[in-house]
Formats: sequence, C-alpha cells, structure tokens
Amino acid sequence: SERDVEVQSDIVDLPPWPLRVPAAIPEAEGFPNRHVYGFPLPGPGPYFCSQASGGRLTHFAHPSTYHAVDLDCEPGTPVLALERGVVQEVRDNENVSGIDVRYFFRWNQVTVLHPDGSLVEYVHIARGSASRELGLRPGDAVERGQQLCRSGDVGFSPRPHLHLEVHA
Repeated sequence: SERDVEVQSDIVDLPPWPLRVPAAIPEAEGFPNRHVYGFPLPGPGPYFCSQASGGRLTHFAHPSTYHAVDLDCEPGTPVLALERGVVQEVRDNENVSGIDVRYFFRWNQVTVLHPDGSLVEYVHIARGSASRELGLRPGDAVERGQQLCRSGDVGFSPRPHLHLEVHA
C-alpha cells in the first residue's frame, strides 16, 4: 500500500569553488587560538565524510581516534598538507587492506608537526607514495597545500578513504 512519508534533510548547497575564507577570522569566545586549516584533498570534490567524531566503526575505540575524520576518495588521490610544518614520520611500506582484525595496526601514514604545535596524521595512504614517489622524509619542511602522498586503502579499511587526525 502507498503511504505518505515526510523526509527531512540537513544537506545544503555549498558556495561555488573555490570557497572564500576570510583572511582573518575573529576570535570566538572560548577559542582564542582558533585556526583554519586547508583541506587535505584537491579540487571541488565531492568527498563524502564516511566517519567523524565518535564514529561507530573505529573512531570510538581509542581516545586518539575519537575526533578523527574519514574522507572517502579514490585510491591515488593526491593528499595535501593542511598547513606548513615539518614531517615527523613517514610510514608507507604496508599493502594489506580490508576489515580483517589482523590489519588493525598495519596502516601507512605521514605525520606533520605544525608551528602552532598541532600534529596531523594522514592515514591509509598508498604504499610508497610518500617516501619512494615524492622522496618525503622525517625532517622535511612542507608548505600548506603541498602534496604529501597519495590516498590508499591500506590497513583496517572498509573502503578507500583518507583518515585524518589533528592533535592539539
């Protein structure tokens, strides 16, 4: 039988690319050190956020991943630095993928320390995409928007995505 169903959505139209971010954003009460970072993937997207803070697949499991964000993207998508900084770690030797528990700690990542003291982890990157392809090493200086690596599907990963963690 047919029934009427009311559907509501929080989806809104976005302004056309490129987005315009004010040069200076007023300090919000309670957030005196507010900073706007760049976006880690190129172009207008679209990129689907498949898991955010407290995500029920993996982000609930440990305090360090609770506020992580997963952005679905095709393997091989360039991954860009959120902000200028210094590379702390490059780990891109793994090649396993899937939701097998054996892969839970077998991911690839690049870690960058920013001048404000925040540390960003770019996780599930493609094998060799940082060290072999781009020659990225710990101690290298990087600029905002610079390619760090390519996205992958490595480690405990139900689908290709970039797992992003910003630690303050």
